[in-house]
Amino acid sequence: MKNIINLKTSYQLKRQIFIIFLIFFIPRLIYIFLFENFTTDSYNYLRVVDNISKGCGFAFTNSFGECETYIGSAFPGYHIFIYFLKSIGFSNKFIPIFVSLLTTFSFVNLLNVLYRAGLKGKKFYILSLLISLSPLSIGYSRFINMDPILYIFTILIITELIKLKKNPIFFKSISLRILAYLILDIYIKPTSIILVIPYLFITIVHFGMQKLIKFSILFLLIITISILPWGLRDIKLGADRPFKSCGNQLGNNVCSLNNWVTSFVLTEYEYASIMYPIYDRESGNRKNAKISTKYNPFISKSDLDLKEVNKILQKENPEYEKGFTDDEQEIINNFAKTRFKKNGLIGNIFLFTFKYLSLLLNPLTSWGLPISVGVNSKLSFLDISLIAKLFLKGLFFVYRAVIFWFYFKDVFLFLRELNLIKIFSKKNLNLIRENSIFVAGFLTFLANFVLYVNIFGTMQHRYFYAFIPFIEIMVFLRLIYPKRSILN
Repeated sequence: MKNIINLKTSYQLKRQIFIIFLIFFIPRLIYIFLFENFTTDSYNYLRVVDNISKGCGFAFTNSFGECETYIGSAFPGYHIFIYFLKSIGFSNKFIPIFVSLLTTFSFVNLLNVLYRAGLKGKKFYILSLLISLSPLSIGYSRFINMDPILYIFTILIITELIKLKKNPIFFKSISLRILAYLILDIYIKPTSIILVIPYLFITIVHFGMQKLIKFSILFLLIITISILPWGLRDIKLGADRPFKSCGNQLGNNVCSLNNWVTSFVLTEYEYASIMYPIYDRESGNRKNAKISTKYNPFISKSDLDLKEVNKILQKENPEYEKGFTDDEQEIINNFAKTRFKKNGLIGNIFLFTFKYLSLLLNPLTSWGLPISVGVNSKLSFLDISLIAKLFLKGLFFVYRAVIFWFYFKDVFLFLRELNLIKIFSKKNLNLIRENSIFVAGFLTFLANFVLYVNIFGTMQHRYFYAFIPFIEIMVFLRLIYPKRSILN
C-alpha cells in the first residue's frame, strides 16, 4: 500500500513538473520568436566570437576594424559559451532559446525544492505562474546577452541556499556546488563575486563562526586560484594590475569621465547620453557626449568644471578621439573629487538615494520588454502604437512599484522587530534564522547597488536583473503564505 502511495505521489510530482516546464518555457519561446534579439552588446559579443573564430583570441573590434586583444574589465565566460553554441551550429535566434531552456530547468529545480519544503496544490501553480509571467523575469530573456545567464546562476544559488537551510547534513556537498556556480558566474561577470554574500550569511547564522571562517578561507583560496590565470594574462598583456575594472575596449582614461559624471547624474538616461557615445567600440567619439543640466539640482550650466570638461570633450586630438590624455584624466578626476566634496555628506546621501530609486522605479525603463519609446517621440492620440506603449509602460511601472513596495515593507517590518539595543540577543538570532534567506537576499541586493552605483559609478538597471529573483520569490511566497514561511 505504501509503495502504491509513493508511486502516486511521484507520478503527481512528475506531472506537475512537466506542466511547470511548459508554463515557463512556452511563453519565453514565443517571446523570443516574435521580437528582436539584439542589443548593442549583442553585436559586440558576436564580434568577439567571430574574432575568436578567426584566430584573434579574446579580442574586440576597434574603430579601425581590426582585432584588438581585451585587457582588463571583461572575463571570457559568456563569449566562450556563445562561441561553443555557434560552433555546433546554433543560429543567433536559437541562442536565447537555449538559454531560456536552461532558465526553465533552473526554475523547475527551484520549484521541486520548494515542493519538498511544503509548496503544494494551487499555491504551487500560483507561484509558478507569477514567476514565469513576471515582466521583470521575462524581459531580457529574448536577448543575446549575459544577463539571462547571470539570472540562471542566481536561481541556482537561491535553490542551494534553501537546501542548505533545510538539509544542514549536506553542508559540504551543497557548499561545493555553490562554489562551482560562483566560479562559473565570475567568469561570466567578475562582479558576480557578491553572490558569496548570501552563502556566508547563511553559514554564520545556521552553522556558526567556526564553519564560516573555515569555508570562507576555502572559498577565497579556490576562487583566487581559479581566476588568477586570467589576472596574470592581463599583466602579461600590459595591464598595470590584474582584474583592472577599466578595460582597454572603453578607451584610454575614459573612467576618469565616469568618476566625474557619477558626482551629479541622477538617471541612467543622463548617464547614457554622456558615456555611451564614448563607449561605442567602433565609432566612439568624445565629441558626441551630451551633458544635460535640465532638472538636475546637482549641476548647472554656470559650473566652471562643466565648462572645462566640455572644452576637453570638444578639443581636437585624433590620438585620443575616444579617450583622454593623462593630463586630461588628472584634471577630470580632480573635478570629481571637488564635486563630491562640494556635495557634502547629506548631499551625497540624497544623490545616491535618488540614483537607487531611479534605477528601480524610473517609469520610462522597460527592463528588456519591447515597449521602448523614442527620445524624440511626440504624443499624439492618433498614434495607436505610441499610446499602447505608454499604456504598457504605465502598467509595468505599477507592477514594479507594487513589487518593491511589498519587498521594502517586509524589510521595514523585519528591522522593526529587531532589538537594536540588544543586537546579539537570542530573540534577534531566532528572528534572523527564521528569515535568513530573506535577509541574505536583501544584503546581496544592497551590495549590488553599492558595487555598481557607489563604487563603479554606472547607471544601468539591467545590472540588477540578475538579482530580481531574490526580490520576486520572497514577495510571491509572502503573498501566498501571509502568516508563515515555508522557508523557515
